[in-house]
Amino acid sequence: MKISLLPLLALGVTFGLSGCVTNTTHNGQAIYQIKCQGSPSGCLNAAYKRCKVADDGAYTTVHSDSHAGSMIEDTLPGTTVWYNLRYQCSQTQGRPPLFPWRGDPLSTPSVPPAAQEAVKE
Repeated sequence: MKISLLPLLALGVTFGLSGCVTNTTHNGQAIYQIKCQGSPSGCLNAAYKRCKVADDGAYTTVHSDSHAGSMIEDTLPGTTVWYNLRYQCSQTQGRPPLFPWRGDPLSTPSVPPAAQEAVKE
């Protein structure tokens, strides 16, 4: 019996990319990145929870954007809105993320030819 690990690897990469990534600045402060789909509230809640431990939930937005992507991956074209937030925990609340739109517009799902004919009749 052969077991393919490729589907599990693809699933792990997908979930790994949509999680939280940490980088550090030149002065050693951590910069966190989170990607959420459908609504920015998931990103905002994650930033609050991460910063709540050290800084009472206060954070400063380093970068934010929104863009189109697929249901599984934000780098593939699709019909899902993805929100990207990079932030630093801070002593005081910084500017809120605005999530300006970047990149291509949302793609519209294609309608099969049979369904198009049914609509015409």
